[in-house]
Amino acid sequence: MSQTVVLSPTGIVGYGFPERSFVAGLEAGPQVIGCDGGSTDQGPADLGRGTLHVSRDACYRDLELMITGSRRLGVPLLVGTAGGAGSAPHVEAMREVVVEIARKRRLHFSLATIASDVPKTYLHDRLDAAEVEPLDGGGRLDHEAVESCDRIVGVMGAEPYQEGLRRGADVIIAGRSSDTAIFAAVPLMNGEGPGPAWHAGKILECGASAAVPMAATDCLLAWVRHTAFDVAPCNPELGCTPISVAAHTMYENESPYLLKEPSGTLDTRRCEFRSIDSRRVEVTGSAFAPASRYSVKLEAVRLIGYRTICIGVCRDPALIAEADLYIERVRKAVSDRVVDTYGPGCEYRLEIREIGKNAAMGPLEPLATVTGHEIGLLLSVVAPTQQQADAILAMARTHALHGEVSGRQGLLSNLAFPFAPSDIPGGPVHMFALNHVVFPGSPTEMFPVRLEQL
Repeated sequence: MSQTVVLSPTGIVGYGFPERSFVAGLEAGPQVIGCDGGSTDQGPADLGRGTLHVSRDACYRDLELMITGSRRLGVPLLVGTAGGAGSAPHVEAMREVVVEIARKRRLHFSLATIASDVPKTYLHDRLDAAEVEPLDGGGRLDHEAVESCDRIVGVMGAEPYQEGLRRGADVIIAGRSSDTAIFAAVPLMNGEGPGPAWHAGKILECGASAAVPMAATDCLLAWVRHTAFDVAPCNPELGCTPISVAAHTMYENESPYLLKEPSGTLDTRRCEFRSIDSRRVEVTGSAFAPASRYSVKLEAVRLIGYRTICIGVCRDPALIAEADLYIERVRKAVSDRVVDTYGPGCEYRLEIREIGKNAAMGPLEPLATVTGHEIGLLLSVVAPTQQQADAILAMARTHALHGEVSGRQGLLSNLAFPFAPSDIPGGPVHMFALNHVVFPGSPTEMFPVRLEQL
């Protein structure tokens, strides 16, 4: 029976994995090794700043094992959303790691890098051609909004990986990518069923997170066939169950059954999950409906200012009892000081979260909260410059430290600061700026492949 064996070493490059699990995975004879390299879980900062999601040292360790393993077997290694966000600086940073490993290990292979950055000129042209549409809540996109973005990437599907492999790549370091596309690309090229290929990719993209006990930093194998696929962890201490695999099928999806990809939609409504043995699960019934138009999701960031934060803790029952009033007094005092210092036109944002009282959802919290014997105050200021953020945060910290509390007289010290210095500059702050898809002329036109021999 035809099948494609796919090995996923870990949830994200740099998260780590047991070397013994990886060796066991190699012994299963995979035809491809794939690994996700990033996420938007950490917010827009990595894309905006061009910083790595995981340390370079951690990425080096994981990539060295993956590259040497793939070269030993002579099978391709595919890494998507390289470096955390998959933009040009992230791809280049991971490319440099790969080159360093090749030089150290004296390896010879073909390396492909796939860019995902979207030039503004390209997006302007697609806008003029009415080839951009908003996703839910995205709103209409115009040229001014495009120009306001600091960095734009497109989320590639399986086709750019397949193009790199057709051109002879042994290792692919790709920009922003659909997580599942990394793992579906080779099974699809081998003629396996699109439903099983995309569904297996969904399970593989987080390493052994579909295993019991859950282990995002461990290895998972999939055997992808025309009408079904099997999954099992490489670590003998872990196992997959029908429930654990079904649960991961629903992970991070808008719908529990439907997962949209650039080329279509994975439909898991008729899936059946069956234990083959204590560690291996077979999945049947996965279907894939091709899209009427190929689409690429856009991700972009816009700089909105610079942040400084401070954390204080308090166990004064009088202050805790009127914490909301106390915070409003701080806000008012800071507002007056900012006007005195910078004039009435200074734009800034002061956020004060009560850790221990609705800190996660703030005013959206649906449950009445009973405050305990202590709270923490997280003060955050975002301002046009780092200097202004530092200055306004210092105003807020001073007024929070010595603010008025009902029933108390004299100079008060209301907070204790666990760190010195108490004020922590956070640097540039970005926000996600687009929630749209673009309809390209072809699945690969936005994602140029660059090949080099190491």
